[in-house]
Amino acid sequence: MTVPSTLPPASATGTWIRGWRLDRLIHVGKTACVYRAKSDAGVVGALKALRPTAVSHRTAAERFAREISALQGLTHPAIPRLLDHGIDDDGLPWFATEWIVGWDLETHRIRLGGRLSPHEVCEFGLRTLEALSHAHAAGFVHRDIKPTNLFLSENGELKVLDFGLCRGLAAARGMDITGNFVIGTPAFTAPEQARGTFNVDGRADLWSLGATLFLLATGSTVYEETPGAQVRLSERGDARSLAVVAPELPAELILAVDRALVRDPAQRWQSADEMRQVLLEAYARTEHAPSTPPSLQALRDQHRRTTEQGLEMAAASYRRRSSTILRLVLSPDRSVARERALPGESELLIGREVAAPHWEVTDNKISRVHVRVGWDPQHGGYRATDAQSTNGLRVNGVRQESVALSPGDVLRVGDTLFILSEGAGMNGLRENAEQAARSPATLLLNGESGVGKEVLARQIHEWSGRRGPFVPINCGALPRELAASELFGHEKGAFSGAAGARRGVFHAAQGGTLLLDEIGELPLELQPLLLRALQERAIRPVGSDREQAVDVRVIAATNVRLDAAVTSGRFRGDLYARLAQIPLEIPPLRERREEILGLAESFATAAQKSLHITADAAEALLLWHWPFNVRELENLVRRWCAMAAHAPLGMEFLRGVNPAFLAPFQDRVSSPPGHGSGTHALNGPALERAELEALLRSCNDDISEVARRLSTTRSQVYRLCERLGLERPRGTKDTAPVRRG
Repeated sequence: MTVPSTLPPASATGTWIRGWRLDRLIHVGKTACVYRAKSDAGVVGALKALRPTAVSHRTAAERFAREISALQGLTHPAIPRLLDHGIDDDGLPWFATEWIVGWDLETHRIRLGGRLSPHEVCEFGLRTLEALSHAHAAGFVHRDIKPTNLFLSENGELKVLDFGLCRGLAAARGMDITGNFVIGTPAFTAPEQARGTFNVDGRADLWSLGATLFLLATGSTVYEETPGAQVRLSERGDARSLAVVAPELPAELILAVDRALVRDPAQRWQSADEMRQVLLEAYARTEHAPSTPPSLQALRDQHRRTTEQGLEMAAASYRRRSSTILRLVLSPDRSVARERALPGESELLIGREVAAPHWEVTDNKISRVHVRVGWDPQHGGYRATDAQSTNGLRVNGVRQESVALSPGDVLRVGDTLFILSEGAGMNGLRENAEQAARSPATLLLNGESGVGKEVLARQIHEWSGRRGPFVPINCGALPRELAASELFGHEKGAFSGAAGARRGVFHAAQGGTLLLDEIGELPLELQPLLLRALQERAIRPVGSDREQAVDVRVIAATNVRLDAAVTSGRFRGDLYARLAQIPLEIPPLRERREEILGLAESFATAAQKSLHITADAAEALLLWHWPFNVRELENLVRRWCAMAAHAPLGMEFLRGVNPAFLAPFQDRVSSPPGHGSGTHALNGPALERAELEALLRSCNDDISEVARRLSTTRSQVYRLCERLGLERPRGTKDTAPVRRG
């Protein structure tokens, strides 16, 4: 039985739509109605059906179809699950989502007197950004983020509702609006979305979220005008600054909101994750801070005087963490500076004889002026150019004359190695972890196997100041039949073989931190028990009829995507939402190359050895992809300490560990034993004419490159050519006098 098209919306209750009985009318909109409904299997959901009067309205029908498409493509704890959808006998589309009991953030704000605490504002902002990050990564823009579309459930979970305006990124960027109307709610519509013709991407959602957080924090909208005036202002003017309206708020919150509300999308936060990092700082700072921290008072004063100057002060530390840095990770020069921020306008010169503010490095294989690094507007990034040096420039193991750089690139200049870094990297992760350590919130550490999740968890425990022990347990190693006992303990006689009572890991970690490693492997039947323990901060041992309070800070770690596990039904969505209150992503070792040599040195020190490594071997380690991450690096260094520490860690040792380490060096002449790493010395076994001819061909007659591969000077290469009866190469690079350096 279907809803007769002639019935008014309220009259439809009690009827059926494709296996769903309509219990109660919830909302009547211009184009659709929402009902509380129950399926024939007893599942309660929210059923949304297009009204008969709107079925001929092309825009309404397309919007309805987009909402279904978006919900099908998005799987995140903060986005309602799509339970069912279809078309009824009258041709009306409908869909059902999970039933959520609670209220929207606008109602929540009004109930609390018109504005929320800074900590709540940060918390709701972080949860929304997690959902937006997922949606944007999946290719969707919500386009209608506002307080009434953010729903707070009874158990404290936040849900992002109403994906009716949601569009795929490709469609949103090319959309042409010719009518005199606005897509979205005026007070929360991004400027580019309010114009007649616009390109919209995820940054529009960040503007809308900034306007939402502005309202939640201050009780007023970013534009104090009528709706029509708000539209006109969003087309031409700037939103009000949180620094002016509420300068007493945390500086990090002000920065997060005010930058989100910048009119030019290019000057806003460029991603939900970028905005989230700053908001996370505000969240951690407000967790136990009922009063203004003295260290922020200077920032607040600046905000009161002038918006731009105050915001610049607040943003300074963030820009330092997000700027592009060239890091020196190995050099014969022990006294040289280890990192430099790359200039935005001028060039940075690197050489043996360059004056300040350029980078002077004492390395015999570096020329007086060796490399120029500067901004390339066409590439939209930095470019490194060889300044006609003697020994050349290598980027990621390849000889280059001029090359556009990307974060993570390895630059070799002589025997000195640099890495281009962008953003906070691991330092930013550690800062966020240290701030989160002071919060009682549950942390979820995501990362590949071997990246150091347990090491970071131990550090978080130390930062937290909790006096109890740090207790790690691998959920994947728990015997299924004894898993509940391992976690919560058991009473005497609780099961066969339980001769006495036993404490579980929750009791063992009392007053401290419990690390639930490989949480994705926790048996499904135990997940409701863990969820209750986290919610109630109490456990019930197996065989007991009483709950026992526990004071335990929980950190979960996993190398699998729990959101995907939720989608496949292998992990509970409510437990995932509870565990991921503060998620921290630990990048694999191949994405944090600047740490590799420092980690190697620390492993050697732990083995009571000093790390001595050749430049070629260090370059090889930096370019390796490290499939087993930090654990693989530690094993390599320990092997060297045990078997070969009498000699520097060089290419011969790496060849013995895994010949694939030498793959980036196949274009270089390999050395015989005893003659360094990755080079062939002229004072070793004599070169044959055919060998030198082959080397010249592989180097395109570039004598500088031949000299580099043979660890000698160009003049010696010329003499060798004469001795072997080879014609002097006439490459354009070798018409200048020979330079030494």
